[in-house]
Amino acid sequence: GRGFTPGFKLQPLADIYLHSNLNVEAGPTSDIVYVYLFAAIAALILMIASINYMNLATARSARRGREVGLRKVLGAQRSALVRQFIGESLLMCFAALLLAAMIAELILPIFNNLSGKSLEFDYSQHPQLFVIFICIAGGIGLMAGSYPAFVLSAFRPVATLKGELKSGRLGLLLRRSLITIQFAASIILIVATTVVMKQMAFVRSQPLGFEQEQIAVIPIRDGEMRKHTENLKQEFLEHPSIVSVSAAAGVPGRTMLVDNFSVRPAGADRSAQIPMQIVGVDYDFFKTLGVKLMDGRFFQKEMRTDSASAFIVNESAAKALGWDAPIGERLELVMDDGKKGAIIGMVHDFHFASLHEKIEPMVFHIWPQRYSCFAVKMQAADISQSMAFLRSTWSRMLPHHPFEFFFLDEEFNRQYAKDERVGRILGYAAALAIFVACLGLFGLAAFSAEQRTKEIGVRKVLGASVAGIAGLLSKDFVKLVLFANIIAWPVAYYAMNRWLQNFAYRLDLGWWVFALAGGLALVIALLTVSTQAIKAALANPVEALRYE
Repeated sequence: GRGFTPGFKLQPLADIYLHSNLNVEAGPTSDIVYVYLFAAIAALILMIASINYMNLATARSARRGREVGLRKVLGAQRSALVRQFIGESLLMCFAALLLAAMIAELILPIFNNLSGKSLEFDYSQHPQLFVIFICIAGGIGLMAGSYPAFVLSAFRPVATLKGELKSGRLGLLLRRSLITIQFAASIILIVATTVVMKQMAFVRSQPLGFEQEQIAVIPIRDGEMRKHTENLKQEFLEHPSIVSVSAAAGVPGRTMLVDNFSVRPAGADRSAQIPMQIVGVDYDFFKTLGVKLMDGRFFQKEMRTDSASAFIVNESAAKALGWDAPIGERLELVMDDGKKGAIIGMVHDFHFASLHEKIEPMVFHIWPQRYSCFAVKMQAADISQSMAFLRSTWSRMLPHHPFEFFFLDEEFNRQYAKDERVGRILGYAAALAIFVACLGLFGLAAFSAEQRTKEIGVRKVLGASVAGIAGLLSKDFVKLVLFANIIAWPVAYYAMNRWLQNFAYRLDLGWWVFALAGGLALVIALLTVSTQAIKAALANPVEALRYE
């Protein structure tokens, strides 16, 4: 008759760390989703870098036109030219791989600190890393070099030797498309970073409904320790800086021995059963955690019936049972010994789990057999002395049991550690993606300005201003970044909306997030392009026209 169905499930031991989402694991676990996420970010940045190579190689193709034409006249086959240009791309990628391996070794300690991991490149233990890295570099070299190779090798010798080679509408369209994709990817990363950071700030700002500062939690590991609960409480309270002590089945952030049972109004049939969390607590639990009473009273030692037949519920439990005023109503736990009793109090809802989960209906009951920890409230000014007293008292009364503890606020906040690490890594990834995209944009802007040197010279002679010429050279790139926003926003909205579903309490995705990301990308792109545009606009027109 419990609120859950027990069962068994087998899984490989090696899969537990990344693929297990069970409660009370033997150790800390992670999630394969984060591996996929970071792999996708790495692939995105590699794609942006590959696009840069393709863009710049095809943009500067006219420079190599005469080389291609001369080689074809001398009998070079197209296949030989393709191999040459792909070979150049592969050579560049393998040189980049060597440089990347050295940089990765240097920054690995920084990344480990950022991610909270202890990764290392151990090539002796994992020789397959060599093969993987070489395959990645080779694949990128082939992908990035293939289009420029086929474009360059297709040039007609007569046209190239006459200097009639033009970039062509197809090449121009491809470059613009690739720039748009680059900035769309960068904008998606900026949106993701902003949303993760704002959500974590939102989570931190939410009232939890209990006090978490200056509370130390000491685990109770077995029945032998549980026998000394009352004596330990009284000994702990001897120290003047210890405000309150409670024993319970769990504390917020650590459920420990909190049970899931079905409950029902006393005398009701099975159809009225509702699954709820049943928390075994002592008389001082709500006082120690500072949970506020909404109606009725707390447990009292003077009331002898409280220890066996009294319950306190939270607001969610009262709503689930359909009671606006639950005080005095009788409740039954659907379990082996069928505990029954009256509801004597109702507390305000407080977050027993993280904001990833909704506040569950909870029933609190005096239940010494389920105590799994002490919660000790201390004065802020004397925590170190209080902890020393707790340790010495524990060692004196339970010399064969190690003294363990954690602070409630640190443990509760640890539930968001993964999300915060994701936010920090996303921030660095977004900065790197924007930087790489801007490198390509800078190169293309320089090439575009160079191609239009004579046009700029004529315009200046005819009276065009520096601002006008800079605007002329910048406007095409600005249009592409604006178009990238149109592509990026729906994708970013979908992705971040899915991520926010992990939180029962979350912020709304406002339009300002997307406007901020798009505006930031636009400003960065404009600054990148304008440096080349202004440089070209300030050039002496005589230098541009002297050979005409």
